[in-house]
Amino acid sequence: MDLFVSQDGHEWAESHVPLPPGAREDAYTVLESTKYAVFIDVESSASNVAGSLYRSNSNGTYYTMSLEHTHRARDGAVDVERVHGVTGVVIANQVSNWDNAQKGDILGRHDIKLRSRISFDDGATWRYLRAPAKDADGQKYACSDSQWESGECALHVHSVTSTRTPGRVFGARAAPGIVLAVGSVGAQLLEWRDCDTFLSRDGGLTWTFVLKGAHHVQMADSGTALVAVSDIDAVSEMQYSVDGGLKWQTVALETTIRVTSLVVDDDGLSPVVLAAGSVRSGTHAHAQAVISLDFDAVYKQCVVDANDPKPNSEMEKFVLDAHDTGCVMGHRAEYLRRKPDAKCVLRLNRVLEPQLTDCACTDHDFECDYNYDRDSSGKCQLEGSMVVPKGQCRNKGDRFMASSGYRRIPGDTCTPTSRDPGAPIERPCPQAQPDTPSSPKLGPVTHHTLRVKGEPRLMVFPNSTDYLLMTSEQQLFRTDSEGTKWIEIDLATVDSKIGRPVYLAEHKYDTHRAFVYTDRDVLLFTKDRGATWTRINVPAKANALHIRPLLDFSAEDPDWLLFVGGTECPNCHTEIYASRDNGSHWNRVTTRATKCLFARTLEFHTLPPASVVCTGYDGKSEQDQPHDSPIEVRVFTEPFGKSTHHTIKAPDGCEVGEFHVYGQFMVFAAVCKDELRMCVSDDGRTMYEARFPPGVHVRADAFTLLPAHAGTVLLDVESVRSSEQWGSGYGELFSSNSNGTHFHRVLQHTNRAPSGSVDVERVAGLRGMLLANRVSNADALGPGVHKRLHTVASWDDGLSWHALPPPSDAKCDDCSLHLFGPAMLGNAHFGAPLAPGTMIGVGSVGTHLGRYMQSRTYMSRDGGVTWTDIGDEAQHVLVDHGALIVLVADAKPTDTLRYSADGGVSWTNYRFSDTQVLVDSIEAGDGGGQRVLLSTRPFVESGGISLDESLLVTVDFSQLHAQKCVLDERDHTRSDFELWTPRWGSSRRDASMCILGASTSYWRRSPLAPCFVGDSFAPPSTRSHLCECSISDYECDEGFWRNDYGECVLDGADPEQPHGCRDGTEYEGRSGYRRMAQTQCTNGLDLMRPVQRLCGRAGGVHANAYVLDAPIADIQYFANSPHMVVRTDTGKVHVSLDEGSKWTVLPAPDYAEHTPTEFLSIIRHPYFEDYAYFVPRDGKTALYTDDEARTTRVLHLPSVPALHPPLRFHPEYPDWLLFMGKCTDPQCSAQGFVSRDHGLHWDTIHGALGPAGCAFLRTDRAHKPHRQSIACARHIDTGGDVVVSTDWFRTEHTLVSNATDFAIFGEFLLVSQDADDGRALTMHVSSDGHTSSVAQFPGDAHTMDPAYTVLEPAAGFEYTDSNGHTHTTPGSGLMMHVTKSISPGSEWGTLYTSNSNGTYYRQSLEYVNRDESGLVDFERIRGLEGIALANVVSNAQSAHNGTPKRLQSMVTLDGGARWHYLRVDGATPCSQTAPQSGSCALHLHGYTEVSDPENIYSAKGAIGLVMGVGNVGPHLTHIGQASTYLSTNGGVSWTQVRKGPMWHEFGDHGALLIVADRIHPVSVVEYSLDRGSSWLTLQLPSEAQHVRVDVLTTSPDSTSRKFVLFGQANGRNVIVGLDFSGAQPRACVFNADSTEGDFELFSPQTMDANRCLLGRQVEYYRRKPRAMCSVGEEFRSVRQLAHICECTKYDYECNHNFVRETLSDGSLGKCVLIEGMSAPRTNCTQGTKDYFIIEAAYRKIPQSICRNGLVLDRPTEVWCPGKARSVAIFWSIVLPVVFLTLAYVAYKRWRDQYPYLRLEDIGTAVRPALRNLHAQRPTGLIQQLQPIFTTALSTFSAVAGAARESTLWAVDKAAPYLPHAIQRWSYEHPPRWGAQSLDGRSRHTIRGSNMSRFTYHPLSTNEAAGRVFGSHELQDEYDEVEAGFNHFLDDERDETEQDARVVDRQVLFANAEFSDEEEV
Repeated sequence: MDLFVSQDGHEWAESHVPLPPGAREDAYTVLESTKYAVFIDVESSASNVAGSLYRSNSNGTYYTMSLEHTHRARDGAVDVERVHGVTGVVIANQVSNWDNAQKGDILGRHDIKLRSRISFDDGATWRYLRAPAKDADGQKYACSDSQWESGECALHVHSVTSTRTPGRVFGARAAPGIVLAVGSVGAQLLEWRDCDTFLSRDGGLTWTFVLKGAHHVQMADSGTALVAVSDIDAVSEMQYSVDGGLKWQTVALETTIRVTSLVVDDDGLSPVVLAAGSVRSGTHAHAQAVISLDFDAVYKQCVVDANDPKPNSEMEKFVLDAHDTGCVMGHRAEYLRRKPDAKCVLRLNRVLEPQLTDCACTDHDFECDYNYDRDSSGKCQLEGSMVVPKGQCRNKGDRFMASSGYRRIPGDTCTPTSRDPGAPIERPCPQAQPDTPSSPKLGPVTHHTLRVKGEPRLMVFPNSTDYLLMTSEQQLFRTDSEGTKWIEIDLATVDSKIGRPVYLAEHKYDTHRAFVYTDRDVLLFTKDRGATWTRINVPAKANALHIRPLLDFSAEDPDWLLFVGGTECPNCHTEIYASRDNGSHWNRVTTRATKCLFARTLEFHTLPPASVVCTGYDGKSEQDQPHDSPIEVRVFTEPFGKSTHHTIKAPDGCEVGEFHVYGQFMVFAAVCKDELRMCVSDDGRTMYEARFPPGVHVRADAFTLLPAHAGTVLLDVESVRSSEQWGSGYGELFSSNSNGTHFHRVLQHTNRAPSGSVDVERVAGLRGMLLANRVSNADALGPGVHKRLHTVASWDDGLSWHALPPPSDAKCDDCSLHLFGPAMLGNAHFGAPLAPGTMIGVGSVGTHLGRYMQSRTYMSRDGGVTWTDIGDEAQHVLVDHGALIVLVADAKPTDTLRYSADGGVSWTNYRFSDTQVLVDSIEAGDGGGQRVLLSTRPFVESGGISLDESLLVTVDFSQLHAQKCVLDERDHTRSDFELWTPRWGSSRRDASMCILGASTSYWRRSPLAPCFVGDSFAPPSTRSHLCECSISDYECDEGFWRNDYGECVLDGADPEQPHGCRDGTEYEGRSGYRRMAQTQCTNGLDLMRPVQRLCGRAGGVHANAYVLDAPIADIQYFANSPHMVVRTDTGKVHVSLDEGSKWTVLPAPDYAEHTPTEFLSIIRHPYFEDYAYFVPRDGKTALYTDDEARTTRVLHLPSVPALHPPLRFHPEYPDWLLFMGKCTDPQCSAQGFVSRDHGLHWDTIHGALGPAGCAFLRTDRAHKPHRQSIACARHIDTGGDVVVSTDWFRTEHTLVSNATDFAIFGEFLLVSQDADDGRALTMHVSSDGHTSSVAQFPGDAHTMDPAYTVLEPAAGFEYTDSNGHTHTTPGSGLMMHVTKSISPGSEWGTLYTSNSNGTYYRQSLEYVNRDESGLVDFERIRGLEGIALANVVSNAQSAHNGTPKRLQSMVTLDGGARWHYLRVDGATPCSQTAPQSGSCALHLHGYTEVSDPENIYSAKGAIGLVMGVGNVGPHLTHIGQASTYLSTNGGVSWTQVRKGPMWHEFGDHGALLIVADRIHPVSVVEYSLDRGSSWLTLQLPSEAQHVRVDVLTTSPDSTSRKFVLFGQANGRNVIVGLDFSGAQPRACVFNADSTEGDFELFSPQTMDANRCLLGRQVEYYRRKPRAMCSVGEEFRSVRQLAHICECTKYDYECNHNFVRETLSDGSLGKCVLIEGMSAPRTNCTQGTKDYFIIEAAYRKIPQSICRNGLVLDRPTEVWCPGKARSVAIFWSIVLPVVFLTLAYVAYKRWRDQYPYLRLEDIGTAVRPALRNLHAQRPTGLIQQLQPIFTTALSTFSAVAGAARESTLWAVDKAAPYLPHAIQRWSYEHPPRWGAQSLDGRSRHTIRGSNMSRFTYHPLSTNEAAGRVFGSHELQDEYDEVEAGFNHFLDDERDETEQDARVVDRQVLFANAEFSDEEEV
């Protein structure tokens, strides 16, 4: 039997069927098969009643026997039938007396003995049907297990050949598991009339007796109704059951009828059953009749959602459990069906699809392979010869990878385990296989070399062997043989005065023409590809403005030319000329143009044929200057005659800076106030502004147009400019709709080069395929951090992206292939137009693209689906339409290339040079030429590369093959070409790719064909078949945008709602989709059908519910993204790509076979926003995502997780991971591992870790530690140490011994150390990981209580000053809560705040509440500086004795320096005492009582808005008695907005408030659009009615208009996505120059309305409460620094060991010493310093930036003992002596040189000399007097300065006793010696980690110039100073960053002042 199979109708393969002897090869039946395998039954008996059932492998080529002796009818029908509704179940009837059939003894049907068998694995194994327990009389059948297994006592049923029911015999798709059958119990099947009717409800596993006798049977309404009617005799009634066959009822018929068939629809959905038969009585006797039984009205309709079916009281879940695991065919299928006792009907219009979950592979999932059969033990043993793959086993002793004897059952979807029975096994070859016919011997290869001066530029004429070559030395060459012979072109033969060529251009539309422009302004052209040249007289010289192109050509006529000439400079401008006769005559079109092109191209042809489009200045006369007028776009429709034109108007206020005729569009870049706006014209008359997705801004001069097809524009927009940090640029890729007006983002973080080139490449020869490189670490790019590039591919023109699979021999699990693109190589071309599917690229395999010099070259022949490694990194080219592949080494000396003529199977080396050269490029013509041109550089004697000359080597492959390839489209066996179809996988059973509605097959040369293609080959007609329409054939309609699911959704409310549409009513609106004009798809998905939408505001808000399997355990948002993930208590992870509207299960990795589905935790990368890690509950295989959960990848862990979190991350390198896993040693609890390649390799760094584990010391705020610094808490029996290493623990040093824990907060490393035998702790603080300082608490205490909580320090804020400059405020120090009471139920402690370096702490607030887990009732107000809320225990003493804690809420507005109680506006139930007292104030429930700790009171996007739940009174009461309050001024005052406790969230930057009841179940949520003045409701969907809300959340910055609600409703866990995008259809208009619009300026203030907080008055823009508009996520509130305030007492806090007095009136008390304590001071050491310093009682709040004003932090300087007197004596003696000496020397020199000079002469000379001292060089007498007067003036200045300093010193000492005005003057004019201030300027004093005292002195720019550059003339040279000093810092950053830094155009120097004890 010759059986052939094809999966595409084009290519066929022979099938191998192991037929037994006697089989009739000409008698076979192809049975109903699956898409995974083919079933055939071959007749095998002489009587035609028995056959053999065979089933194929997945591609239909190799068959194995499934079942012997199958029963066949004489017409070829076979008793093999699938059980419909469940997968993998087949029932077959077997001839048990088959031996008689073989002998021909069976004469009739009554002689055949049949037995029924059933398979639950699609025919791999069979068993008999188990008999029912009881018969019709209730008697047991008494079939034993052994009788059942042998078939002697089993159920046997009638099947295809004998059933009386037409159509499908067993089951229905809509009734899973329900099977009705007619049969008998015994050793064989009885005759039909002797049988009974049986029912199975579990897919055939078990059966029950239901009706006596044989019946026609059918099922209606998805199994709701079972219908049976006897066909033995005529009947007058029919039987039916609506309770699953338990009870049967009858329905009387109007007449007696002999029923011949029961009919229902194919799937069993219809509630109607038709009975057909003949009437036996009455007036219609012998007539044919059809009776209809309609069950539609039997019951009400069942409650079931066909889109999301779930079990309920009426619906049940059914799982086929054939193997006691619930898994069949490798997966667990959960079907939903009506319960048998449900009183309802389904009325479905489609089949409910099951939920499938793959199972781990077991023995049930495998069958015997081809030529294998099971032995008596059940093992598969070889029964025939082994199948040897073609081309193997050619030599004796060879080994090959053979079948193991097992193969996975086709269609089985199980997940492989480590034990894979189907894995190939290496075996010795059975015998040497005959060699395949050898291919003809390849012919010789030759080469030719041309040596030229300078650098060459090659121009290849398309589809020819002719090239032109121009060098930088102005030489011109030509070849007509692809470079085997070159001829230098002498242009002097045309005209001796022509000159030398400088410009070479090819005609874009005529492949025979080229043009040359010379250095003598002569233009020449050729019509014969350079063989002859003709001069063209140009009307003017080429423009001197370098505007290109110099020449442009028309697609309409090759003789039409456009020349860009110009006038002489200066005052030059362009002149544009057009010619219709190839330059014989010219007509001036326009002047002052910046660019001109012919408008019509091969694709754009809406304008008249000769139209020219120009951009230029609208000069009215020749005298106009270009800048006098704006640029406009003009279209000249008659450029050869009258220069009339029309203007394409740009948007108002914009100028067109650039344009392109691109595809079917004109694309313009219009600059409007430094913002780029893309504009498009599809008719050349009207310019439409392109719209980008909401929130996307396009930067001016930062876009790249990329090749596109299908009438779309592909645009890459720069996100981060490369020039800002060299090599760090990246962008976003957008694709337009068909008319180019709407752009949708298709890929983020595309790699860009500084030149603007983008790593996005369209693969030639394959429609719809793109390759791109993404920057995976875009969030961390900066100094010293290099890009990590990840290659992705799209086969559907950017709609979806996938990683490239690694080669099959890659030795890594979690890796993919990454290739260098155009941004890196410049000429990275991956394919060839006439070699479809063949791709070559240079790259590496791993987690990201590696270094080029370590790269390899890879090739694919199936369009990038699979890849092969073909050698080292190399330049490559496809020659002869892909028939030849040539590689040559790149970036290193070589003299050899490699080539392959068989598609990369084998390679041959060829030496093309006698000496080694450096290859610059390798090129080949785009036709069928067979030669390659190498542009190389020779090496000079010194070893370098020659820059003066180049070698062009032409390698000739034309003699490789003597025969030309033949294409025979009808007979493939005679053709040298193959027909290749792009598919989504490497197997032919994978679906073909459909692009624009069609699947296209391409002709290409077969890789082993011994022939050449040649240049006469043109691409023949490809074969295409139309596809069904899918979502990829539609684009978004106007106003709709694609979300991350690829769906088109509205951004807000529908602007096309009908006028007068009443709120809440429905109307028919657009679907959001528009079919692409270019698609050819048919049928399939129709997305343009109008949809029903809601009118009014209700149409803009939506709620969608999704039922989870368990309560939520964790919920995570990806930053700046709509993507989010949730983890349930069962470990399942669900993903939403649209902020909760739609949910899916976490996707499995593309190339991993066995991955976890239950996870212990989700860990978001703290520094790289796209990354998240999913740690498994069991095992060492984790998953991670680097694209916000669109896809996942495998991360192999070195051990089982031990600590939480087990993964730690580096802020700059995403591939650097730390992991804490379990030890193998039982004495060790955890050990540390590090990976520098994202888990490919792990190194053990430390064992026996403490609870803190290990961590990278460098963070996004801590930059001082070494990049490789790692700290680990080492656990030992006697305690533990914190050790630090900077070399991956090859070496280490101990930072703190006897440590208990460590943590990193902000820029600080905190290490706690045991003290006082565990009763106290010492806190060490380090900022660099090398040294540490001990934290000091009030009372000079170096220890603290052992229970503490460190609160995250506030980072500095960015703000903009009035000049538009951006600055950053200093961050706060540390804040620590130290527990003072740990009694259960009465936990509280004291809040301490530190100075700026975290070492000195002062008490900020006492009795701060905490809970038993250590959480503290403290929360900062997001978005505002220095404001925080805390709850204190007002009855601390009584609470300690068991009284319940009474909490009161307080607020600080200055970083913790002062605290106030909360004040409420409006009526209160008591006489309000806030802010001075809390006896009647607002008290809020805090951090210890929340379920979502992200935004407790506020959000950084909702500036000034604070919301909380609490009550007004003396203390906080139970939450059930609370109400919801809102503050709009940062917590200063509050207003009750809702009665009762509410979950609350902010959205849309605070323009949207959402609340939901916190106590009671709800069916609605409330929202406000005016800051709580009024409230609206949103109805929750039916699944979430009466939901008890547990979580209400949104994006962390609260800028989104989408929210997520989670809770329990009706016993189900429901998550609801709330979408308020359309609540405010109008977008707010922001105008920073005016507050009259939609925004207002908000400024935080103190309790007494003072707007100076922390030394500054800051203003924020936020939406006005009454503005009815939406702000949008893209808006960012810019902090405006309105004013820097003078220092007041509110800018100071108490210093260490000081505390504020408590005043009865609530005013600010003084800072006084704690009793028994002393102020911090320095010490005296003999011989070093003259004084010591006593610090003031105050210190400036670290975040305050106030200037001048009140000074409270001035320290006191006290003379050291004995120093004051010695200093006074010293100066009293030295100063007079120095003065007198200098005066005498000056006088002596003067008298000696000018004995007769008079005093008046001196005065006359001095005055002009002083005026011009630095203005001009002195001459004459002035020159002679200058040294004398300089010395004299210096002496006088010294004496005067000493007197002045003495006076200032005296005033300085007396300042504390003088008025404040004199104190301020004294501080601003201090003495330069022996005083409190050293240089007369304000200074900041801090203490370093080594207790050194640093004083930072701000210097002016001029002084900085003097100190840095040694200049004595302090001139204003800021730019030079800035550049020089910044360079100094860059070079010496690690060593000098504590000594100098640049801040706001000032240079800060640090002078170290050591105390006496610390001086070194």
